[in-house]
Amino acid sequence: MTPLHPDSRLTPDDRANPTPSTLVPAPHPQPEPAAPPRLPAPPHRSGWFWLPLMAQAALILLVPVQSALTYATGETVVLQTVPVDPYDVFRGYYVTLSYNISTSQLLEEVPGWQETQLSLEADSNRRSLFSSDRTLYVVLEAPAADAASTTPPTPWTPVAVSRDRPTQLEANQVALRGRYEYWSIIYDLERYYMPEDRRDEINTKISEIQQANPVEPNPDPTLAESSSNTTRPFVVEVKVGGLGQGVPLGFWLQDEYIRF
Repeated sequence: MTPLHPDSRLTPDDRANPTPSTLVPAPHPQPEPAAPPRLPAPPHRSGWFWLPLMAQAALILLVPVQSALTYATGETVVLQTVPVDPYDVFRGYYVTLSYNISTSQLLEEVPGWQETQLSLEADSNRRSLFSSDRTLYVVLEAPAADAASTTPPTPWTPVAVSRDRPTQLEANQVALRGRYEYWSIIYDLERYYMPEDRRDEINTKISEIQQANPVEPNPDPTLAESSSNTTRPFVVEVKVGGLGQGVPLGFWLQDEYIRF
């Protein structure tokens, strides 16, 4: 059934002369729905994305930059190694060395060691192994001028140990930074990568030198070792920077110098 239009109920007179009572009220306009509130634009995150990457890149670049600065401005120091087994440490592409200042037993007579060791042990007891600060500094003194001109050069002598970096040193002294770990001191100078083509040659020479010239540990590390070449056939040359960091340069096998 078709609904009637509203005007169909009006007479012809009402259509001609409409009155307020005969007018059909117009429908009220419906209000438009309110627009949802606009949320603030999210912050620009591209900068936050790059910050961690830039920080990681800076840390990676810091190591070679610091090493290059130490290499250019550091003091050249000669360290005495302890006897090594070349066929054990040269199995890979690197050599692992230890020095006479790497063991706490050889530093017991050096001034400052007792206080430093007590401080390190107390600090380790207060904190966890991974968070405790185990840094120490070994002050090394250059040999006399006549001993320094030998081949291979005479090793430097440890004359003091401290927890804090020494700021007042003699002209012939440097402070080498180390890390105390399980009665040993690590200087980050223990691993050197060697060219593969010379590995066997160096193995053989180290073995021959140590068999012909056995090195006895020096009972008093504060005393300079003999100037005889047979007492120190294997010494390492490093650069030590102003903050105590060391960078390896090379080592001597008797009269042959091998650069890293």
